[in-house]
Amino acid sequence: MINIVNVRGVYCFLVFLWITNTSFGQSLWFQEGSTWVHRVIQLDAGGYAETTIEKDTVINGISCKKLVSTYKVFDFNPPFPLIASGDADAPVYMYANADDNEVYFYEEGVFKKIYDFTAQVGDIIELPYNTTNGVSSLCPNNNFIIDSVGTDNIDGVDLKWMSVSPTEETQNFYDGKIYQKMGSTSWFFTTLVAPGICIGTIEDMNFIDEFRCFSDNNFEFKHQGIIDFYGGNCYFPDTTTVGITEISDNAKLKVFPNPVLDYLNLETEEASISNVNIFNILGVEVLSTELSQGSKTVDCQRLKPGIYFLKADTHPRTVKFIKL
Repeated sequence: MINIVNVRGVYCFLVFLWITNTSFGQSLWFQEGSTWVHRVIQLDAGGYAETTIEKDTVINGISCKKLVSTYKVFDFNPPFPLIASGDADAPVYMYANADDNEVYFYEEGVFKKIYDFTAQVGDIIELPYNTTNGVSSLCPNNNFIIDSVGTDNIDGVDLKWMSVSPTEETQNFYDGKIYQKMGSTSWFFTTLVAPGICIGTIEDMNFIDEFRCFSDNNFEFKHQGIIDFYGGNCYFPDTTTVGITEISDNAKLKVFPNPVLDYLNLETEEASISNVNIFNILGVEVLSTELSQGSKTVDCQRLKPGIYFLKADTHPRTVKFIKL
């Protein structure tokens, strides 16, 4: 004879599991307290953008999260005065929907997929873009290819990742690892809201790009390869968030022409420079060169087009320049 009590108990337990997995959600994405920090770059200044979840909402019958990005831009010269900010008066709003493997952002009346963790090595993914903001003409082949996939345990959570790079035909910078839960560890979410990852918009020099940090109420990830370059500060150069030693403005170093095509000239009132190191925007050293006595010229012909930082052995801070 079947024990009705036990059957009911098992049934109730299964219903409880179903409710837990559906109504309350198991998605790794957009959990309470989710906060992303990215760099904001301009021609002669820079700062950071902080993206947080404002509220749950519904668009076209689809439940989603409303995200808000606020930013601060500082003069690059110490003591890094604040020169612009986007707060309650000028935020950037985004709407996102996700399960563990797929992430969508709302743009031009539809939800467009930006991440798919079911994709396989060799798959070519098209980055969606806003056709009204000029990105389509600047990035006519806006694709990346999946080079490898895997799983990492970060802060006690197993997260899938896919490592991507631009296809040969494309004109964007989108590369590096993309993780569940936090997204790309190189760039902002997508060209939907960050057209600066297209080479064609580099002249604007006013966009959100480089990923720095992510956290929620139970998780934290800091891109050490990036924030080490900024003294360990996710919010560099905001000196109100963490102590940063001010550097005397007497130690000025100028570079020209900027942007540069081939040879970069150095101008300084300090002692002669003997060694120069150049880093890309990820903080990776790409060139180290010794200068002959009296020389103040650096050969940049081998550098790929992009944004770089130059550090001279006689000066305590870096100087940003653009390679065409």
